[in-house]
Amino acid sequence: MMSRYPILAGAFLLIVQCLSAGPVPDKGNGASGSSVNLNPGQETREFGRPLCRTFSPREEGGVNRILSSAQDWRGSMLFGSVNCVLEYDGQRWRSIPVPDGGWILGLVDGQPGTIWLGGTGEIGTLILDGGTYQYKSYTHLLPESERHFGQILSVANHGEDDIYFLCERTLLHWDGKHFTARPMSHEIGSFWAFSSFSGRLFVHAKNKPFSEIVGDHLVPVLDDPVLRQTTVIGAIELSRDKILLVTREKGILELHESRVVPFKTGADNLFTSESYVDFAISIVYIFSMATVSRSYRTSL
Repeated sequence: MMSRYPILAGAFLLIVQCLSAGPVPDKGNGASGSSVNLNPGQETREFGRPLCRTFSPREEGGVNRILSSAQDWRGSMLFGSVNCVLEYDGQRWRSIPVPDGGWILGLVDGQPGTIWLGGTGEIGTLILDGGTYQYKSYTHLLPESERHFGQILSVANHGEDDIYFLCERTLLHWDGKHFTARPMSHEIGSFWAFSSFSGRLFVHAKNKPFSEIVGDHLVPVLDDPVLRQTTVIGAIELSRDKILLVTREKGILELHESRVVPFKTGADNLFTSESYVDFAISIVYIFSMATVSRSYRTSL
């Protein structure tokens, strides 16, 4: 997955490097390149830090809320916001209007030149036309009885013309020609989330089995008591036989055939102490990958 996103992969590797790198001796100049007065035998020490640039709302086009992100086949970054998607090509920002899109929580790349998105009662694609993206709504292609689906929580690309949209109570599937809708059970305080590994797509919610999505059906894969107490929000495939599940309340769990066991890291308190959903899905997942990578390499 990471190899498909060179910019995100680069950012991830920088995080891992910063977490794993210790002080680096520099017997010459300091970090700024200026000369430093040293006593004989004295060393300067430098901590590596990635270059970081921040953007003001004015630079981004007056938008101050980022809800989702994706990267297209050219390397440009796209960010879901409210009624629009922001595009950044490394030099300039551009705002792409999504009429009546609401909160764009779902954003995923499709075929080259296509980005699928899901908002508040709105689904569609960004289509690259003459070097710029234009929005095309697909909502009208849904059966009339399914057009009031509410908020799209996430969008997953499971292959060419095989796109899934996850709502609070419905799983929508686009097969390249038409939509189908599958009802999803809903409990207050619980939400559904996608995860994937080994070319397979899964969905999970608290008090429900961890299930694989096959066509328009959910096939239960694992019904562990520990998983029923939390929600799997992502998966990390370290190797063919080492799969980690990132959860909202239980930290990182390692998949062992028909059960899960805790995968201990030095940041378990961070993973389990924050209950805010946006933080759990974004920040915890990114930093868990970095911490897991460090712990895994240390154990080898």
